[in-house]
Amino acid sequence: MPLCQLNDKTISLRDWNHMKLNRNVVRLTMGVSFLATATSLSAQSVPIVQPGAPGADSRVLTAEEATKLADTSFSPADIMFMQMMIPHHQQAVEMAKLVKDRTNRAEVVAAAGRIEASQADEINFMEKWLTDRGQPTKMGGAHAGHMHHMMQGMASAEDIARLATLSGAEFDRLFLTLMIAHHEGALDMVEELLGQPGSAADPVLFKFVNEVEGDQKSEIGKMNGVL
Repeated sequence: MPLCQLNDKTISLRDWNHMKLNRNVVRLTMGVSFLATATSLSAQSVPIVQPGAPGADSRVLTAEEATKLADTSFSPADIMFMQMMIPHHQQAVEMAKLVKDRTNRAEVVAAAGRIEASQADEINFMEKWLTDRGQPTKMGGAHAGHMHHMMQGMASAEDIARLATLSGAEFDRLFLTLMIAHHEGALDMVEELLGQPGSAADPVLFKFVNEVEGDQKSEIGKMNGVL
């Protein structure tokens, strides 16, 4: 067997290679351990800051406090968004119900069916979300009178009344025009909500808002194709 000289000792080449392998494993293990420790320390050193109210100081949160806050918090903007989106969805359902007796165009009937089903489910979700957090499902007080103007894309009472008098292609055209504008208004409301500091921190609400955005965009694309 080939021999190697180590200091004043003679060892086999196999033992020499084994010693080199062990030293490399030790070095690699120490390197991984150091990297993991450094990464952990780096993560722990990044502060989680909760902005204060206007005029108040911010404060640093622990990881546990941040997690709890994210799971349970909701902002006034969140509440207003849900309270406004409920009647916004209700009008879409109201328009969709007019379709059955006024047109037989398959694409319009299918769109109305999807809108009626999905938005009715979302209304139930929004009402439950507000109720579970001890919030009213309707905006009260002085704000209630201005709510309609704040809900973008809403059809006017005159638009709805005129839609109910039409049938066939004329109905299809006005229905799709009003519903596309209605859905675009919902997207604007979502954008405004997400632009508010501290809004949609609740993971459940954040997921819902993103689903609303995706569904509305999908329906707009389909209705534009039919129109």
